[in-house]
Amino acid sequence: MRAGLLQKSNILELKLSWRVGNREGENNDESVLGGLQPHPNLKTLQISGFKGKSFPSWFSKMSGLNNLTEIRIERCKECEQVPTLGHLPHLKNLYLVRLENVKSIGSSFYGSRSSNTRIAVFPALERLELLNMSKLTDWLEAELMPNIELMPNIATENRRVSQELVVAAFPCLEYLKIKDCRQLTSAPSHFPCLKELHIFQVDSGLPLASICGIKLNSLERLTIDGVEGLKCLPDWLFRNNQNLSKLKICDCPNLVHLVPCLEGGRTALRELWVSYCSKLRELPDDLHALSALEILSISSCPNLKSIPYPHETHNDDDGEQLLSGLSCLRRLSITYCRGLTDFAIENMIESCAPSLEKLELFELTSLKMNTGMLVGSLQEMPRLSRWKIGDVEMKMTSKQWTVYGLTHDTYSMTVVGAIMKASSTKSLCRLELHGTKHSGGLPDQLQHHTGVFELRLWGFGEIEELPECLFGNNNTFSVLYIQSCKKLHRLASKEAMLRLTNLTHLFIDNCRLLNLNTKRGGDSEWHKISHIPRVTVDGRRIRTNARGKKS
Repeated sequence: MRAGLLQKSNILELKLSWRVGNREGENNDESVLGGLQPHPNLKTLQISGFKGKSFPSWFSKMSGLNNLTEIRIERCKECEQVPTLGHLPHLKNLYLVRLENVKSIGSSFYGSRSSNTRIAVFPALERLELLNMSKLTDWLEAELMPNIELMPNIATENRRVSQELVVAAFPCLEYLKIKDCRQLTSAPSHFPCLKELHIFQVDSGLPLASICGIKLNSLERLTIDGVEGLKCLPDWLFRNNQNLSKLKICDCPNLVHLVPCLEGGRTALRELWVSYCSKLRELPDDLHALSALEILSISSCPNLKSIPYPHETHNDDDGEQLLSGLSCLRRLSITYCRGLTDFAIENMIESCAPSLEKLELFELTSLKMNTGMLVGSLQEMPRLSRWKIGDVEMKMTSKQWTVYGLTHDTYSMTVVGAIMKASSTKSLCRLELHGTKHSGGLPDQLQHHTGVFELRLWGFGEIEELPECLFGNNNTFSVLYIQSCKKLHRLASKEAMLRLTNLTHLFIDNCRLLNLNTKRGGDSEWHKISHIPRVTVDGRRIRTNARGKKS
């Protein structure tokens, strides 16, 4: 079969795709692909669903296709070898996906491109992804030239030149991703420019150890997910890679500790994420020295016992003592670590309060926290936009604060009181309070706030009557929402509602026991709100008796 692609010089991108599914009895894929050799001008090539056991000669060696910049080979389930690609001078992106019968990537993959005494392998490659290769066990180094001592017939002068030959493998590779190659046990160790490494679902820890070997010194981002054999990171990881800014580790069940020391990463590491590492027991002692750290997130590590954080100070230029620590931290999230007992959270909060934007501390059942101090520290967090401690969660912007999970216990009320105090000097326009199905009351502190323009009450499941204190003389809000308070059947008194002289908009939704029949009599609460200019119930606006006010 010949399609004449070799003569079509204007084709720069080519995708050859075979139908997925059972094609028994009609597999002539090898001869079909053999007749589809493209013109050398081709820049992008994608092969998908090819079911031949071997590639035709033009494809296996990429004969004459030196202008290729991107290759994607996927779902070629019968192929046992990948093509020779290392000699392509302009190849920048390579994706090998679901080559489920390939067991080894070795010398045939690399080829060579020689210049004097230097052999460049994949000389321009910047991005490489190996995905869903279920039988792949070995990814070998690029081989050196044959040993000259085993070649006695080569002239002495040529021997001296040959002995100086070196292999430059992946000299430009910056991004490497390996995913769902569970049987992989080896990988190359020479990646002189690698900046991003992402390894997912690889059972053995050896490929990671090889790639992150002593030679690697350019890494900036590292993601490790589902590597069962990983027990700890290489000791030299931070010391050698002093530009490493993001480290994310997830679902490594045998990880016991990260590294003994974070030296080298103290001024570069900005994000540290660790989750679902069931054997992790402690974090490095010098965690507090990560002066550039902006995000610290530790979740679902049930055996984590200790997060070291000493109370240390240093002198500034004026001789005043300042608290050392994570002074750049924007997000702190420690959750579902039920074995955590040793963590001076108050010290950490004190050192990072001015920069903190998000704080989450919950499901820490073994940790004793000074919740009063934490709540009180709200006033020291001018940038805070989200907070969750225990069952209470808050989201804040410069104009709106939203509180979730309120009950009528002391802690919930203390949180709301701290909100009122912390926001008293701010131009807070909207306050949302979200209760639970067990919430039966509202915070008394609401009556003392004068700056709220809009108040929203959601989901207070046990509240039956709006309390009088909500409508104190100092309240100035002009918009009130009441939603999903399923047992609410009585508003505050008529007198209390009249005290809300600025209230112009009332929205009530999904409060089915509340009778707002506009006809007087019975147990209708309508007369209490009929003076409000604009009333909307379950999405429908109702005409009121208001006069002389804009609605």
